[in-house]
Amino acid sequence: MAVLVVGALAVALYVLTRGPGVQPVASPEVRLERTADHPARAAAARPRSKTSLAPSLVAAPGEGGPLALSPAPTFGASGPAFRVVWRRVADLPESRARFGAAVAGGRIWVVGGESRNGVLASAVTYDPAADRWTPAGTMRAARSNHGLVAVDGRIWAIGGFNGEALLGGVEVLDPSTGSWTTVEGAGGSMPTPRSGFACAAVGGRIWTFGGDHPVIEVFDTATRRWESRGNMPSPLSAASAVVSRDLVYLIGGFGGAAASPAIRVYDTRAGRWLSDAAPMQQARAGLAVVDDAGGAVFSIGGTFRSPLSLVEVCRAPGEPWWGMDDLPAPRANLRAVIARGKLYAIGGMDRAAEVSVFEGTVTPP
Repeated sequence: MAVLVVGALAVALYVLTRGPGVQPVASPEVRLERTADHPARAAAARPRSKTSLAPSLVAAPGEGGPLALSPAPTFGASGPAFRVVWRRVADLPESRARFGAAVAGGRIWVVGGESRNGVLASAVTYDPAADRWTPAGTMRAARSNHGLVAVDGRIWAIGGFNGEALLGGVEVLDPSTGSWTTVEGAGGSMPTPRSGFACAAVGGRIWTFGGDHPVIEVFDTATRRWESRGNMPSPLSAASAVVSRDLVYLIGGFGGAAASPAIRVYDTRAGRWLSDAAPMQQARAGLAVVDDAGGAVFSIGGTFRSPLSLVEVCRAPGEPWWGMDDLPAPRANLRAVIARGKLYAIGGMDRAAEVSVFEGTVTPP
């Protein structure tokens, strides 16, 4: 079962990102210029030097590897040999940013987050075939900036921020029943309650990196126990993660006060950091990242005071990044997934949390 996992934004940035609302984009379909047709973006799309570090992306958090776009993205010597055409699909039932998103059973699950009215405990699920959102139960605790990952057919919500305090609690959803259960005992809470961490699953274990505290902690979904794995080499929050074999790639985020384009690489088997992979063209935090079964990785939107519509893509972690067709609207603190061969960019915020959902279709250039 393929799952996309995304990082959440740190609580230290929570208040700074609030602001008056804006109207969502109303256009039902937007076809965008190719990078080569847009001089400013063409200059930005020139690849940076690549590293020889990263292998091809062959696995993603959860079972079965990443989901596949259809048709598959292809690349030539000068970059992507495809386009992404975006159109707006059914809105979220209410505005959300800093939520968790995963794919299970061919459906998209959106959990918790922050609306224009406060922090949410509710979950909703989207059926791409019907273009319809439906309720999917309610967590015991409202939370935003949390981790969310599906492992072995269940969806796990970890940590976060409830509007007043950092959380360490763990809850699990059974998608077949829509019921949430609080994990009890030693595994019921992260050793270090926090939000804004990057989160990824490798072999049934959920790894959490950074956030409000620069620690690495691992949750075993079989034993329901936590382990501490030391500290990050430097602070990192609001990053996103993808997985290749046993390697976790932490993409973007705040490495202190400023957003970063860096791709940090951690070897979960060896328990050590490797050299950084090739950076993105644009420094970003609060971005959405999603990986395709063929290896391509998309980074979408991001930053917290000045949201971007920018989309970049690389053939695999460690490869150069290229500019792609922009989102129809700027967004930060959004989430992205692949479901039924399409790319989805969900919610997020411009100056306040939004309801809009955009579906991306891969097409020839």
